Amino acid sequence: MREVIDEVLGGNYGSETGALDFSQATIEFSVLPGEPYQGTFWVRGEDGSVGTGSVFSTDYRMECLTPEFSGREAEISYVFHGACIEAGESVKGAFRIISNLGEYSIPFEVTCVAGQVESSAGPIQNLSEFAKLAKENWQEALSLFYSKSFVSVLEKDVPEEIVIWRGLSA
Repeated sequence: MREVIDEVLGGNYGSETGALDFSQATIEFSVLPGEPYQGTFWVRGEDGSVGTGSVFSTDYRMECLTPEFSGREAEISYVFHGACIEAGESVKGAFRIISNLGEYSIPFEVTCVAGQVESSAGPIQNLSEFAKLAKENWQEALSLFYSKSFVSVLEKDVPEEIVIWRGLSA
């Protein structure tokens, strides 16, 4: 693999001909604050070409779980770590592919959306709706209280209580 990278960086692409084809031209998805997201895309050699190369991300939050590939077709897995992104923020970057069949870039954009607490009675928008749910179904309310998305209810109603909630739910 290192030999392929050295050849590409040195401008020597060898006698390999062909190109790579990708299952997605761009990658876009949404995450909840603090939540990871896993996904995949496919790399294929056009006309049955055998591609060998490596894949890396331009953003530290996007981890490439399949940093190297070889063959006519390969599945590239990745995980986005949403721990450092808040609701409303976007992260743009690209997967860079260096191979014996050329260099490629697949741009990605990750948007962080505010979490919504869903219950059997519908979405919980504030603490009074949560209290009503707790009266009707204590077990479901308790489960929602411990979920990471419950912070969205507090952010809307009483943001100063988030620290207390984190302590109680730990």
